[in-house]
Amino acid sequence: MSTISVGKVRTIWLGTWSSATTYTPLDAVTYLGSSYVALLASTNVIPSASTSATWQLAAEKGVDGTNGTSPTYSLVGTVLTITT
Repeated sequence: MSTISVGKVRTIWLGTWSSATTYTPLDAVTYLGSSYVALLASTNVIPSASTSATWQLAAEKGVDGTNGTSPTYSLVGTVLTITT
């Protein structure tokens, strides 16, 4: 029976991007709150919009929350009220 190597078929989560790491296609990292997937092999190529040939943005960082207060919830019948 023949064996065929298909290489990497899913992303490998590597955590926070590091300038010292050599990345290969489908490696996934976080950088400044956003997540990226490598399209090409690279070392010391910072994930950003200007390096879109090397890194694909997977999830962009959202806006930071405010003072950390939690909303209150109240349910009266079928009406849910959220107060912030």
